[in-house]
Amino acid sequence: MPHPMRRAVVRLLPALGALSAAAAARAQGRDDKVDKVVYHIDSAAAQATKGLRNIRNHLDVAPQTQIVVVTHADGVDFLFEGARDARNPDIETLRS
Repeated sequence: MPHPMRRAVVRLLPALGALSAAAAARAQGRDDKVDKVVYHIDSAAAQATKGLRNIRNHLDVAPQTQIVVVTHADGVDFLFEGARDARNPDIETLRS
């Protein structure tokens, strides 16, 4: 004889499957929603250029995306006017 809890779980599985399918269908139908993304930068030397490039690429494929960039500690250095990156001297093109 099966355990009562096991029978209850087996009975609930179809309902859970239906709920999962409905949630997935609803998520796919979100064309009217705007994606929201946060980029976090805490090291200008290691992350700023890559982060700006990722943001540019992100906006190229999804221009309606709302992006927020959070910086702190050494991550704020690239925000200052005249900031330079030794590996990418043309950082201004990524900022625009």
